Amino acid sequence: MGGRAFLLQRAPEGESVYLLWPRLAVCVWNAPGQALSSWAFDKVNAYAGYGQASLEVLPGTTLTLGARYTIEKRKQRGFNDVGGTVIPGSAGEQSKTFKKPTFRVSIDHKFSPDLMVYASFNRGFNSGWFNTLALGGFSAAANPVILPETIDAYEVGFKSQLFDRKLRINVSAFQYDYTNLQQQFFEFGGLVTKNAAAARIRGVDVDIQARPVRNLDLSVSAEYLDPKFTSYLNAPFYQTLPSGELVAGVADASGSSTPQAPHFSMNANATYSLETAIGTFQSTAAVNFRGKTYADTLEQFPLKKRTLVNLTERWESIDQQLSVSLWVKNLLNERYDDSLNLLAPVGPAAQVGAPRTYGITLGYKFGS
Repeated sequence: MGGRAFLLQRAPEGESVYLLWPRLAVCVWNAPGQALSSWAFDKVNAYAGYGQASLEVLPGTTLTLGARYTIEKRKQRGFNDVGGTVIPGSAGEQSKTFKKPTFRVSIDHKFSPDLMVYASFNRGFNSGWFNTLALGGFSAAANPVILPETIDAYEVGFKSQLFDRKLRINVSAFQYDYTNLQQQFFEFGGLVTKNAAAARIRGVDVDIQARPVRNLDLSVSAEYLDPKFTSYLNAPFYQTLPSGELVAGVADASGSSTPQAPHFSMNANATYSLETAIGTFQSTAAVNFRGKTYADTLEQFPLKKRTLVNLTERWESIDQQLSVSLWVKNLLNERYDDSLNLLAPVGPAAQVGAPRTYGITLGYKFGS
């Protein structure tokens, strides 16, 4: 695999480009019309073995055990150049092999065909790698390895079907303990990954589906999260100067919320189907809510809470070959940001959510 990242804008004729990095400073004379570029070429060899088995240890009680062993060897070589000329000292090559056993333990008990309780523990592993954006060069000192991320996931819950399966309720409570949590940030106009020391995410998931009357389907799924860094001493920190310039530094984010994790979110849907002599009409209303969410590690840049309402009216022919859908998204024309990236020194850069949109979709199924 290979990649190229455009890092800095062209400097006017006669100016120099300075690259600053811990323990490294490089000055490059930038000729007219030439750009500073970073090149990285990565190779990965991955191997894994996995097995799982389930055993009924008591009537209605099943124990499941699983294990996996992963080996990933990663290599990277790269360099930075200006106008095709390699910057002295920027070229480098390194490799790293990651090995990790992971496993799964779960137990569930069925009180009846319509009610089950369960508990599980899973250890997961996300391999490490090297950033492909390295202004200071591609040596081990200038571009240190991203450490593997490990997660211990605990979960308990129940699944149920009630009233002749007209009501389904699933509830789970969970805790995720992360070590070397891999976090992505924008630096120097590109995306880089860094390790947070540790994080803990607790939450509750609720999923309800119901058919209170014929042809009417209702569903609600909601999630509450308590996402926290338990240790992150060198977290990216951003400060806005009076001039509007965004200055980046580091700070202790221990106890702060992990970025891009809504503390509460919910989806609700209602669909009514009406069968007629000319086909089936299906009316759907959907509501999506996103609660408190932060874009940074120090809880300085919150994303606006938002509620989206979507409507769809769909007709399908009796033979199910032809369909027509009229739809509108973001009916209330909510103004919001999908995400927010912090680009020093430019400032916060938002990905703006789509405004009210509407349209028609025609469908036709070929064949029998």
